[in-house]
Amino acid sequence: MNSATIASVLLAVTSAANKDEIPSLLCKRLQQSPWDEKGPIALSLVQILKSIPNDDADNYLTEFTRGLILCDSKITTSGVDKQSANLSLAAQLVLSHPKLFQRLMAESLTRLNRVLSIAMQAHSSSDDGFAVPSIEFLQNIDSMGELLGQATQDEDMHEVYHKAVSFLKFLEVALMKGSTGIAPDIPVEKLIPILLALLGLHNRSIAHKAGHVLRLLLQFPAVEDPTSTGRMIYQRLQDIIAGSVRDRHEIFTLWLHWVGMGSHGPTQEMLRQDKYWVMLQKGILNGFSAQRKVCLWILNSSINLLEESFQNTHFIWDQNARNASLQLWKKYATLFEIIVLDTSANQLKDALPEFHRLLSPPALIHSSWLSALLALALKNSSTAIQSTAYGLILSLGWEMAGFITEREDWFLIEYFLPYAMIAGHFSVSGEHNEKCEHGTAFAAFIASVIEHSSDSTATRVVETLLSYLIDKHDVIFCPARLYLLYGMVNGIRGKRILGKSQMEKIVNVAGMKRFSKMRTELSMTLCLHLLLSVNVSDSDDSLLKYIQCILDVIKDSEHILGLREAASLAKCILEHQNNRHTLEVLFKSSMEIYTTSSGENSATQGPVLSTFPVTRQAALLLVLSYAHPGPELDWVQTMWSEYSRGDFVEISRTLTHVYAEILNFGESLVDALLSNTEFTNKLVQNLSVFCFRQKLSIMPMSTPLDTRFTKMPHILDRLCTSLHGADVWDQMRTMAIHFFEVGWYAQRHSRSEVFDLPHERNRGIMIALCKSAASILSKDNHTIPVTQTHVLNIIAHYPQPKLGGDAHENTEICRVVGLALESIFDLLDIILKKDKLNKNEKMRSGDAQERLIDAVFWHLRFITTKALSKAIRCVRTVNETAKTPFKETVIANIGNLWEAAERIRSGTGIRAVYDEIFELLFELKLKKPKEVEKVLEACDISQEALKLAISRRSIAPALSKAITKLDYKYLPYYPDIIIGLINLTQLKEVDYLQEESLCAMFDCIADSEPGTYYQYYNGDKEIIAHARVYDLLCKLNPTSESDAWLANILIDELLEPWREQKSGTKVPTATKRTSQLQALLLLERFVDAKACPSFMQRLLDILNIETHPRYRFLFEWILARDILRFPKGVDRIWKLLGPAEKLSPRFQVSLIRIAMMVAQGITQGKDLYFRKLIENIVPFVCNGKVAVRHLAITSVLAICKECENMSYIEHSINTLLISIRVHILNSQFYLDATPKERAQCETPFNPVTNYTLVGIFHGNYLLGGDYVPSLTKAHFLTVDPNRAENDHFVPLGSEEATSAVPSAVEYTRTVERIVTGGSASTTTPLQTKSGAWTTNTNVSPSHQQNDSSSSSGRVNPPASREKDMLILASLIQNPTNLGGLSRVSEIFGCSSLAISSLKTITTRDFTSVSVSSEHWLTIVEVKTDAIREFIREKKVEGYIIVGIEQTDKSLVLGKEQPVEDITNGAVLAKVSEKEAGKAEWKLPKKAVLMLGSEREGIPAELLGEVDLCVEIEQKGETRSLNVQTAAAVVCYEWNRHWRQ
Repeated sequence: MNSATIASVLLAVTSAANKDEIPSLLCKRLQQSPWDEKGPIALSLVQILKSIPNDDADNYLTEFTRGLILCDSKITTSGVDKQSANLSLAAQLVLSHPKLFQRLMAESLTRLNRVLSIAMQAHSSSDDGFAVPSIEFLQNIDSMGELLGQATQDEDMHEVYHKAVSFLKFLEVALMKGSTGIAPDIPVEKLIPILLALLGLHNRSIAHKAGHVLRLLLQFPAVEDPTSTGRMIYQRLQDIIAGSVRDRHEIFTLWLHWVGMGSHGPTQEMLRQDKYWVMLQKGILNGFSAQRKVCLWILNSSINLLEESFQNTHFIWDQNARNASLQLWKKYATLFEIIVLDTSANQLKDALPEFHRLLSPPALIHSSWLSALLALALKNSSTAIQSTAYGLILSLGWEMAGFITEREDWFLIEYFLPYAMIAGHFSVSGEHNEKCEHGTAFAAFIASVIEHSSDSTATRVVETLLSYLIDKHDVIFCPARLYLLYGMVNGIRGKRILGKSQMEKIVNVAGMKRFSKMRTELSMTLCLHLLLSVNVSDSDDSLLKYIQCILDVIKDSEHILGLREAASLAKCILEHQNNRHTLEVLFKSSMEIYTTSSGENSATQGPVLSTFPVTRQAALLLVLSYAHPGPELDWVQTMWSEYSRGDFVEISRTLTHVYAEILNFGESLVDALLSNTEFTNKLVQNLSVFCFRQKLSIMPMSTPLDTRFTKMPHILDRLCTSLHGADVWDQMRTMAIHFFEVGWYAQRHSRSEVFDLPHERNRGIMIALCKSAASILSKDNHTIPVTQTHVLNIIAHYPQPKLGGDAHENTEICRVVGLALESIFDLLDIILKKDKLNKNEKMRSGDAQERLIDAVFWHLRFITTKALSKAIRCVRTVNETAKTPFKETVIANIGNLWEAAERIRSGTGIRAVYDEIFELLFELKLKKPKEVEKVLEACDISQEALKLAISRRSIAPALSKAITKLDYKYLPYYPDIIIGLINLTQLKEVDYLQEESLCAMFDCIADSEPGTYYQYYNGDKEIIAHARVYDLLCKLNPTSESDAWLANILIDELLEPWREQKSGTKVPTATKRTSQLQALLLLERFVDAKACPSFMQRLLDILNIETHPRYRFLFEWILARDILRFPKGVDRIWKLLGPAEKLSPRFQVSLIRIAMMVAQGITQGKDLYFRKLIENIVPFVCNGKVAVRHLAITSVLAICKECENMSYIEHSINTLLISIRVHILNSQFYLDATPKERAQCETPFNPVTNYTLVGIFHGNYLLGGDYVPSLTKAHFLTVDPNRAENDHFVPLGSEEATSAVPSAVEYTRTVERIVTGGSASTTTPLQTKSGAWTTNTNVSPSHQQNDSSSSSGRVNPPASREKDMLILASLIQNPTNLGGLSRVSEIFGCSSLAISSLKTITTRDFTSVSVSSEHWLTIVEVKTDAIREFIREKKVEGYIIVGIEQTDKSLVLGKEQPVEDITNGAVLAKVSEKEAGKAEWKLPKKAVLMLGSEREGIPAELLGEVDLCVEIEQKGETRSLNVQTAAAVVCYEWNRHWRQ
């Protein structure tokens, strides 16, 4: 009986006198009754009050309804289910009683106004405040004045928010139940602006509910002024989208509903505004899939509303081409769905032509939308989508410049560059170290965009890229930065388009030096080339600023300024005529300032650069005059000559510094200057003035030394290298004598027992001056004024410093001592070499040798890499003529040298240390051979070095160089080192692999030979170590006893990894190397006739087991060569190929290939051999194994061709052979083959002609499969440029001959699987699925009995199922998927399944998957257009709508989530113990699981109705799970939560 009937009965049975008491009696009954009876009583009271008004009853009913809304414990019970029932009952009451609704609506406004008042008074950073600017919006609310005083300081904020949320939930339920609309006297117009204001709160629970209520409210006709409402919505859209709200999905959902209101939605004026489309783009770019889906819907709806043509900075619309525009936007939407919603890379690849069509004129879609589409692709979670989009951008090239650079810098900065510059993209394969594919393509694209843009656009793009490098300098991968700079340099191509703003940024980028020396200097070089593209104006300030920028960029690395760069710099400066006057004043001022202030800058009227010494400015201008000869800069040399004729005292001071600065520049520039006779004569002449006319006085060493001395060693070293043999050399030698005397006198009279830093710093400079002067004197074997003893005395009496607590002072002390030791040992080395040349016997004395050892090891604590290399070189020089005691002393102490090298290996010059220490190690040749072993017994340096060589690129080349210089008679004592070098694996670290590609870039920039800069910075490549060892093996002579001894040792060691391998076992390949078998192939000539049978048997045994194709091929090659040298070995092959032998197919294939190889190389008895070959090979054409049969077929073709070439009549007329050949030539197998494949079939591998170094180490058999380093002809010529073939037992060969050789190794998986055959046996698991009702397939499920004794495990029938979980699948159309969902729903105990049509369950596609589950499950029909109404009905019943969709708010199943995100129905389970702020969560117990369509997922218009979105964590690249699988995972998770 419903409430209306109850009210009628009450009125009928009650007398007229007592009818007025009915409301009071019902109120009392309502107060005393249990909860289950309160609903009918309250509804009856509402019906009674319609006939019998009663204010007291109205007041009580109001309090009762308020209690329902707030879940007052005095009125109702708590709990999620009861709360839904309370709200449902309250909604029924207010919808039946307008006066009650009016009262509660007023209270709702009060509660919400209180929240707004609190937010207005709170700070913007407070959780209680607004997340977006809202004051201006609130000023438009009529009740604004009433809001300010409503909040009190002592209010409980939690209570205020709780009541606000409760009333919003009440309004939501009431609006969903009010199908006929709201009474017109309800203040809807006041509620809408308040709800809009609430959307901007930090409190997302209130904002979320406010959005729901607002969307429901807009659907009712009670909104009197839609235009005013639209303006408020539009303003609030701008506020929230521009603000810092984390969750904007609610506002975009509101926008979706608003734009769907048609004429009541956005006006034409709004649609023409640029900010409308900017907001929409922001929503598309910054949201997740759910928000982007909503934005796409808004975009399509907004376009359909357009009625007039217009154009702004973000949108174009041509009303005259409306149909064409709509078609293009439809294609755009399709691409959007593919990229954002489907994440299907294959679909995107298929749709690329459509994207090109969007770019083609006329431009009906603004470029910013295309940029947005590509931006979304680059930000996609699918790496396949990202790489496809990136490839599309690169393929467009300069065509992209139109919409990348035209007001779209955000695309470059926020999307393109972050993806393109990811460190992982710049990987370099070991096969092609010299080129980074990604980096090269990236730089080419940047260059293309800049090159094809206008000058103004190109300038802006360069500035944008430079700003990006500066802003992100801490996170940008160094190679990525270099490739970006390289692209800019190539794009500008010397055009003068950059200005002052770009100059400053270039200098900033050049100052980023926290990288290796090579990368830093490459960056500086690229920045220098960018500066050469600056348009220097004719103003003094501009020119001075430009020169200062040049000096800033090359600071501390002046050598990067070469001849070509200097010429370009001169042209850049001289483009404006007025710049000459500024340069003259600058040059003159620089020289005058230096003269008057001893090199320090001082105030002057002329222009100077305050950052740098004036001598550097003068040096730069002087070298420019020589690099750019002509009248424009001749005045520089003229002024320099005039100045040189001045006071010799000032000349000497200035020239020393200027020439030192000049000699710091690049080698090509300095060589060009020193080749100029005029410049050289002036240089030497002025240095002579400094030497002979300057009255030198020895200053106290504790005072700062005159800076002219600090520069002189560098000048003398540079001149010693470049001017030897020149006309001025005699003058240089005389000058060197004087410098040596000055330096030696100064350091000798400044000895001290206690280390004093300033004193020793000056003394070190004087010792360096002596060393440089001695270098010049030693060039012509001129007498050096001092002896070895004098130098050893310096080392012996050099004071040991004591390090203190100041780290900076300790660093300086170590630097000063290290530089002094470097100069001392360098000077000693010069004297030792000179004495050796003159056969001086001084160092042969035991005392002198002992002093040398002491001198080396006494200062190891402070020694630098350069000093250590010089010290070891001195020891090596003495060792050449030393006796056994000295060698033994070195052996005993060489471990200390290695430890010192390991300690300082991070410094520069470590390559020279490794070279010297390994040379010394192998030069310690004692008289007795057994004593050589003591070297390794005493110090196992070589073995330790081999272990370290894997991670240090300098060790292997140095070690290989040292051992290849060793006398061959000593090599047998070092087989382990040779084997270690053969087994050495190339370093795989990213930095190492990238180094060569970056050096190749340096070569291109500097226009030098390939490999120049790699050699300069890193020395020999690691692969050169392999080339040296293999070259050594080629030179071993089989007739030499020691060589044969070494070769046999190596052969045994090389076969060791295969020795213990047995059939049926998988031996790890970590110890096996292709290089081992390549070396074995080189040493195969050392197997003599006596050892050949056993050696062949060992190889055949290995070949019978080995599975790796490349290893098998090399074993086959070795066996073929053995048979060619000892023909009797072929009998073993014929025997194995006989029918009596039962061999594996893999082994049979190898035997056939060996036989065919021998056929290509045999020279004697060829006719007989081919007869045996035909007899043994032809029968295999009918073999049962595919791999054997195919190889036999190709062998028959090769045999026939060879017989024709050699005119073997007997074989050519063999009818069986001819018949087989004809069948093969007409078979589909042969007809389908390409000409190249046919040629390979008829041309077997030749083991003789391919037996060259290039053939072995660069042959085609190395292609495919796992990567193996290959050595080219250039590598071997690097090892031995004057290679003589008669000194080598293996010829060098050529790449041309090798490239013509067909590939001998196939890695086809199918063939390998056929050859190996069989698989490991597996144990079949016992099936444990229980289900007696499915065993008897003849019994229909509808007739099954519910037998409790049965083990069927059958679930309860639908009538007894819990009604907590139901699945809504009305969006799914595929019957197969629906059948699977039926099965999933029934298995996991869902109460019902909703689909769009019940006819589907009778289709074959449905029933074939459902396996009769539909008989055990309630399936209801919910049409697609009725989904929203169905959802709202379930919400009123207390269900939480859970969508399976990837959104920015989705909770990941099975993972802990932030506590603040566990809202909207998700149940907080347990606070995390591992990570603060996170907790475990559960799905809601009463839930509707909503599934999206197969392609689009949940539509945008329904996502707003979903309370909670969940997603399944993915690890792979596949875009999504099938809908059945996804539903099963979620249902299992729900059961795990609630049915355990």
